[in-house]
Amino acid sequence: HINVKKCCYMYFSPNKRSKNDINADHDDHHLSINSKIISRVSYTKFLGVTIDDKLNWRAHIQSLNMKLRSTCGRIYRIKQCLPESLYKQIYHSLFESHLGYAISVWGGISSNQIKPLFVTQKKCVRILFGDSEKYLDKSRTCARIRPKKKKVPTATLR
Repeated sequence: HINVKKCCYMYFSPNKRSKNDINADHDDHHLSINSKIISRVSYTKFLGVTIDDKLNWRAHIQSLNMKLRSTCGRIYRIKQCLPESLYKQIYHSLFESHLGYAISVWGGISSNQIKPLFVTQKKCVRILFGDSEKYLDKSRTCARIRPKKKKVPTATLR
């Protein structure tokens, strides 16, 4: 049996056309199973990977980054309760497992698109293995808040 309520379809365009052109071409076409219309979507989640109609992986990167940031928060909260010998295991099991899942499918994207994941990964590594107090205390790391060095006046010879 097919659960028609969970079914959807997506149109992948072979060329770059605007969304209005694609919608105009396909508004009069409807897919149905047992006389129940299947909805058209611009993205869907399949086996844990968010696929969109342009195959640019932005939706997947965004949802994965939200999941990884949540994991960073959980790691920060439980870090004090664990011995340091388990930090590497915690990183691999709670963080890296999500990051590496299906990377062969979406991992070929540009470094610019993957940058949010890299920043979140650096945050997690700093929480576990770096000085998390300095990292979380923004006044110590932010250049705008650090006190300016006073210039010492120098005498000029004439």
